[in-house]
Amino acid sequence: MADGGGRDDPFLATGDRLAQHRRHDEAFYLRVHGVGEYRYAGADIGILVTRERMQTDARELLDRGANWAKALGSQFGGEPPAGRIVTPQEQLYAKWF
Repeated sequence: MADGGGRDDPFLATGDRLAQHRRHDEAFYLRVHGVGEYRYAGADIGILVTRERMQTDARELLDRGANWAKALGSQFGGEPPAGRIVTPQEQLYAKWF
């Protein structure tokens, strides 16, 4: 259709088209922290988006989730900063003007 809403539209994502190319080993990773930025225990360094679940309904990590976490974690490293460390909490309560 000329209006872009028909089945011949190459940009139209339909359920049957998406199901044909579904791969369970693919993911998209969005890095949140940049090189040289301050990190701390529990900080998110990125976001992983997958087609499959990584946790059970009881929020227990599945094996595939643990494997992704281990693989991504192995790609990051760190070193202690030189000098005094200014924490995000200190910056929050500092005067900004």
